[in-house]
Amino acid sequence: LSLEGIDKENGNYKMTVVVNKPLNPGIYEMNLSDSSQIAPSSSNNLFQSGKGTASDPYIIATTRQLCNMRYALVKRKLVYFALAEDIDLKGINWKPLNTYTNEYAHWISLDGRNHVIRNLTPTLSCSYSSFFGVLCGECKNVGFEDVNISSVGLGAGVLGGYIGHHTYPGTTLIENCYFTGRVSSKSYAGAIGGNIGGKTIIRGCCSSVDVNSIDSYAGGLIGKVHASLTMEECICLGSVAGHHAGGIVGGGYDSDTPTSRFTDVIACNRSVYGTLDSDAFGFTDLKATKRNVFHAKGTFLNGNCLNDGLSTAQLKEKRDSWRRQGYR
Repeated sequence: LSLEGIDKENGNYKMTVVVNKPLNPGIYEMNLSDSSQIAPSSSNNLFQSGKGTASDPYIIATTRQLCNMRYALVKRKLVYFALAEDIDLKGINWKPLNTYTNEYAHWISLDGRNHVIRNLTPTLSCSYSSFFGVLCGECKNVGFEDVNISSVGLGAGVLGGYIGHHTYPGTTLIENCYFTGRVSSKSYAGAIGGNIGGKTIIRGCCSSVDVNSIDSYAGGLIGKVHASLTMEECICLGSVAGHHAGGIVGGGYDSDTPTSRFTDVIACNRSVYGTLDSDAFGFTDLKATKRNVFHAKGTFLNGNCLNDGLSTAQLKEKRDSWRRQGYR
């Protein structure tokens, strides 16, 4: 037996036990007296190295180690991970890391260190179908290639059905990431996330993901915006379809949604199609700050080729002027 995860709340122990070899029929007991005697060694064999701290993150070098992330998470504590190799999730029925089952209290920092995670395919039946489920923390310097996300439930995106959460006290950061593949959801859908649910900063990101929402908001990068969002130096090239469709954001602002800020953002989508409404960039609140925001000439908006906007050469010139060139 190997103890893969343990925490203690109000005197009660909660654990995950992995059996590494066949056991004879019978009753097995494990007596625990003090979790502090067990916790320090519980993650020793889960990762290549590391302690899960900012200065010494858990190092992930294999698919198995990536799957082991869930066993090292601790409620309401930011746990740090970093990739040492590219990871292929082909054939893995991925289960999101932060969901209602743990009260959305798993806070995670993942630094890809310019590596790639390929073939992310979350389980179809889960809510917030994505890598994290609800991303509270940060994700940076990583590419997600050939994702295949299809959700029959709530919001979906590569990183999170929700980005941020009202129970998370910090700002969720997504930086220097790129995405390819497809995202489809019955509800909110976006390449990065289905819904902004807590204060979020997104910068230096690129997506060519095709996004589809069956009956709600679809955005090239974000579906619905329900909390504070700052987006800087991002570009989207995929197609978008939904009830409310936008090249960058789908919309969904409420009267109490904090104002968003967009700086150096390019919508270079092949097509944007909305059964109710659509926009080459997307729908934001009237007070949203937009600086150096552009869309491509030639984008098909509900089947009609746009004559306004910038040419590919002009958009490339804008893109090349950005300070943060990004990992892609």
